[in-house]
Amino acid sequence: MSKEIVQREGGDVMGELGTADAARAMDEFLLAVIDAASAARRRMAGGRPGETAPAEDFLSMAVAAGLPLRGYYTVAEVSEVTGIPKSTLYTAHREGLIEWRTPRGFERGAIVRPEDVDAYLGVRAS
Repeated sequence: MSKEIVQREGGDVMGELGTADAARAMDEFLLAVIDAASAARRRMAGGRPGETAPAEDFLSMAVAAGLPLRGYYTVAEVSEVTGIPKSTLYTAHREGLIEWRTPRGFERGAIVRPEDVDAYLGVRAS
């Protein structure tokens, strides 16, 4: 992310950079935040800065798996990243263990927020 973007206060980044460049800058920023949070967790747990820690939340796992950083993922993507079969996820949804939504105007194609996957994984771990 350029120094100019970081130093600007209240500037219209989208208008000056264009949508694709602004999205790329935001992705870079969010990945840097995730990396910094992972490093802080390792330090707090007594790990060495160079050590790699297993992904602790769904968003970290998704990014590590090469998926773009988004506020939602498909059931197929959640299955691919977590290794949980889609059928298990659908059963969990019917039982109220994981929440997801169907986009407005669609009858199929559920999308799942990363925090909802995290909540479900917490239920599975206990």
